[in-house]
Formats: sequence, C-alpha cells, structure tokens
Amino acid sequence: METHVWHAKRFKMVNVDWGSSGTRLPLNCNDKSLKAFYKFCQRESACAMDQSYLVHFGMSSTEMERILSDPNFTSKQKNLNFKFQVKITEDKELIGFFEAVNIA
Repeated sequence: METHVWHAKRFKMVNVDWGSSGTRLPLNCNDKSLKAFYKFCQRESACAMDQSYLVHFGMSSTEMERILSDPNFTSKQKNLNFKFQVKITEDKELIGFFEAVNIA
C-alpha cells in the first residue's frame, strides 16, 4: 500500500496474524506527525484513511445474544481483556468470535 511507508516511518507498527496476509497496523505515534497531518488536512480540505486492515463479518442474533449475556463481556475488571479471533474456512468464509482473557 502506498500509505504503508508513510505509517512505517511515523508509527510503531505491530504484526497482526490474519492468515498469510502479513498485515501490520500502526500502534502508536513516534513523533508529532498527527499535528502535521491535521494541518495538511486543513490546507487541502480532504483526507483519506487506509481501512484495508478492517475485517467485516456477520454474526447471527443468537451468537450476539450469547456474547452480550456473558457477564465477563461487560465487566469493568482491570485484569480482563477481550480477544477477537477470525478464522478462514476452506470455503474462504470468515468466522469471528470474541473471547474473554484474564491478564492477571
């Protein structure tokens, strides 16, 4: 992607394991490039955002009810983190699910 070099220079990048795509996402900014980007957007009146890393998925109502009824999902405990996993089936369908993980 054309924006990859720009992001790689200015952000700490993190590897994301989504199959064999080798996707890397910007984690946090290394410098004050956000201010420069904001000024550029103000001057040029248009900005573009790379969203190629987003994965769209569908979920049935029963799956969503099961997730939302889980007390750990809405817990405000500080030692609880949520992991969303995506698996690709042989038919190239995406299956996504949330998992609560204790980070004690």
